[in-house]
Amino acid sequence: MGTIDELFVEMDQLMDQLFRRLDPFQVAYSAWRPKVDVYELSDRIVVVAELGGVHREDIRLSMLGNELVIAGIRRTPSPADTIAVHQLEIECGRFMRRLRLSRRIDRQDVRAVFVDGLLTIEILLRS
Repeated sequence: MGTIDELFVEMDQLMDQLFRRLDPFQVAYSAWRPKVDVYELSDRIVVVAELGGVHREDIRLSMLGNELVIAGIRRTPSPADTIAVHQLEIECGRFMRRLRLSRRIDRQDVRAVFVDGLLTIEILLRS
């Protein structure tokens, strides 16, 4: 039996597969998972997600119980009149991260800032 971290990785992979099935155009893109750091301070949780190349209007945040869901899409950065691709390394397409947080979070007090490709989310903890 695996660790809880392995279980969450497997759940995220299943959600990625679900996104690809729901969007037939997604097949052309590799699935990607933004890197995320989560910090607990004395009075709040801070989540930082690396979302370089994602437009602010393409990011969706939601709370499901004590889980924070970060979802969106990074669009292909290639020019519309491209006639050939010689190298393709930037991962694009839909993404979703589900992060289980402390049960003490105050779901009514969430702040998010998106600067220089980093999404920083602060969620206060209840006393």
